[in-house]
Amino acid sequence: MSSEQAISIGIDSKRRADHGAVGPVSMPVDELLTGNGLVTGQSGADPAETARLIAEGLLDVDETVLLVDPAGAFDALTDHAAVLHVGGDRNCDVEVRPDAVDRVASLAINGDTSILLDLAAFDASAADDVLGGLTDALVDEHRDRDSNLLVIANECERWLSANGP
Repeated sequence: MSSEQAISIGIDSKRRADHGAVGPVSMPVDELLTGNGLVTGQSGADPAETARLIAEGLLDVDETVLLVDPAGAFDALTDHAAVLHVGGDRNCDVEVRPDAVDRVASLAINGDTSILLDLAAFDASAADDVLGGLTDALVDEHRDRDSNLLVIANECERWLSANGP
């Protein structure tokens, strides 16, 4: 990865007109992978689409991305050759149980494998267990390796406490 490499994301002209956006936007890959970010927006502005476009741009330049999707917003990425679709049912490339998410973290960090973690097949309690276990495993794996991994979580407010962290 070049320190000057950038991805360009844009939105279609109708959406640009509807929301006053000026598109396309160039985003430095290094800053996406090493910084913190938040994509947010009101209903209709489709922040999940913006996050998906960022993920697609990174995949197109061979960067590793871990996507967490509770509701199918990133389903289109399952067709991307570089993405392993992991989840709780047989529609996924790999089925995973809540007690085996350490393997998902290891693949993402050590295997340089982009993963779409599909939480739709899990009930709320199991999805919480999967996400909690994945977070712990990512922290453990990251301690042992100096690498960057962008994690994109759709609808993350579901896991945020109303009283803050």
